[in-house]
Amino acid sequence: TVDLRRPSTTAKFVLLSWFLLIVGIPAAYYFTGAPPSAHLLPHMLAGSGAGMMAVSLCYPLQQSGKINWSAGFTRGIQLLFTGLGLVIAAQGILKAISSMSYAYFHSLLQCGAAQGISAVAMASLATGVVVGLVSTPLERAQRLRTGGSVLSNLSELARRGLFSRTGMYGEAGAVIAINVVSFEAFYLSYFWLLAAFPWLGVGMAGTAVAGAASGVVALVAGQSLSKVTQILSDVGNEEQAGPSKGRVKAFVHSASLVALNSSLLFVFYRALFFLLSR
Repeated sequence: TVDLRRPSTTAKFVLLSWFLLIVGIPAAYYFTGAPPSAHLLPHMLAGSGAGMMAVSLCYPLQQSGKINWSAGFTRGIQLLFTGLGLVIAAQGILKAISSMSYAYFHSLLQCGAAQGISAVAMASLATGVVVGLVSTPLERAQRLRTGGSVLSNLSELARRGLFSRTGMYGEAGAVIAINVVSFEAFYLSYFWLLAAFPWLGVGMAGTAVAGAASGVVALVAGQSLSKVTQILSDVGNEEQAGPSKGRVKAFVHSASLVALNSSLLFVFYRALFFLLSR
């Protein structure tokens, strides 16, 4: 439960974030005096569709390394797609929110004083906070092993307390911080790539390359911060050793999947947005 007389740091952070989103967006809209982009719905639908299509292709590849194929080929194929429906649904929701949030904040900022890379940086920060606020309960509900559905797990997390360590927003500060860093790295690297190599923004091949590179940069940035927070929380743990061959191999494998997923995500997103905004 939450003691409102002495709220925790996590509670303060989450409540402040929600307050800024609820109050700050109308205030920013009022002071800029201009409406945001009229293409928010196409951004949302394109992001959701692209996220679902990309993960539906990459998820079996990710699972293939975890399967014991000696149990039989048919069983292995079944395991490849186990849990895919839940992953597709989660990606559809999160990518819809992230795409629409970034488009909204970016267009809103451009109506005001922020332009160019500053608008990208500020929109990325706001998008990371929004996605972190939404994804934290969903991710914790997915990891909760009660045998129930995601909705029942969300109810269980709420019963444990919104801001307790085992509750809905437990450790939300770290999750939101990692999301912010990842989105900053993702969008800023994409912005820089298009500025440095304009041909990347011309065709689908360039979009795929830029998307793959941005995804890997975001992965490195997010995992670096995640590792720092893990080390800080495990001070004195003797198992914190340097990188081993196994860890390097696992990272290369993860980076390859992220590059493929981001590449497909950008291509599908660009194609869907073109169709939906016509």
